[in-house]
Amino acid sequence: DNKTFPPHIYLTDLGDTFTPVWDYVLATLMVLCTLFGAPANLIALKYFLGKRKRDLATSLYIAICVVDTVTCVSHVPVMLVLFRGRFPVLFNLVPVCAAWKLLFSFIQQFSMFMVTLMSVTRTLAIVIPFYRVSKKTCIISLLVYVALLIAIDSIEAAISDLYYDSDSCFCYFSAKNPHWGIVIEALWSTKVGVPAIISFISFVIMTVRMFHNKHLENSPVKEGHLKRAAVTVSLFTALFLLCNLPFFIITALYAISLCFGYTYPEPFFSSHFMRLYSWVIAKVVFTVINATLNPLLYYFRMKRFKSWLSNKVADSATSTSRASGDLIVASLKTVMFSRAVTPEIQEQSKVDP
Repeated sequence: DNKTFPPHIYLTDLGDTFTPVWDYVLATLMVLCTLFGAPANLIALKYFLGKRKRDLATSLYIAICVVDTVTCVSHVPVMLVLFRGRFPVLFNLVPVCAAWKLLFSFIQQFSMFMVTLMSVTRTLAIVIPFYRVSKKTCIISLLVYVALLIAIDSIEAAISDLYYDSDSCFCYFSAKNPHWGIVIEALWSTKVGVPAIISFISFVIMTVRMFHNKHLENSPVKEGHLKRAAVTVSLFTALFLLCNLPFFIITALYAISLCFGYTYPEPFFSSHFMRLYSWVIAKVVFTVINATLNPLLYYFRMKRFKSWLSNKVADSATSTSRASGDLIVASLKTVMFSRAVTPEIQEQSKVDP
């Protein structure tokens, strides 16, 4: 009964064929991503913060690690919804619902911008060998982008109402006036589409340039460090595009349906799967998976990070074995001391009745 919930909560009819099995599977996957992704990103963050040379690439990796760590824990309200039969749980509180919507959307878009910035700076370094983008330029670009995000989100919030429904499993803005829906979708598509298009173009240019230059003897890309860094950024961008591709597709489908005057879920989201799973998988699950897989790229592509982590694990194992050895030695000394003292006590007991 929707009357027992706040006005922004809508519990839709999930249908007679609905079973929570896939909800549990998705929620369990999100739990695993949290258990691995959050610690892994914190370890990577510790490594990048400990580097003596704080160049532009290192600063970007630090920002990405922070965003990925927050991403790996910010999906917990959605995870609880999936475990609890799609009841709102934490989203039942309007402040929590609004805060989650603003936070998750911001970190998702901020992550897109950071990947775009990294791919563009690396592409420029490949295309123009003697040109390097300064930190100041990146900081100014970041501030401008954040200001634009705040402005767009403010406009979106002003002409929208906050909603949660059991189909999507998360909170979102919906236009107060149906005619403003196209405006909101245009703003949202701009925020999401522009970084994605720029990242894709940079990825294509970077990949083509590296493939072309691998046959040139005097190409700067032949330098081992630069070439390996470029490949790493290419893989990083490719993973970002792959994980966000479902979200780009369903956002485009939703925009097309609005432009042609359809009412949601018609015509693209009327099927059982698209209505109940497309949004939560594309917007939340794949975003969390992307944040979880990034540390694996650091480990397999960055030799210094791999060496640093291996040394840390080895040192930890050595410390643990040393502590265990000291504990065993102390225990043996205690046992030997007790055996040595026991006869003296027995002799003393014979003398003193």
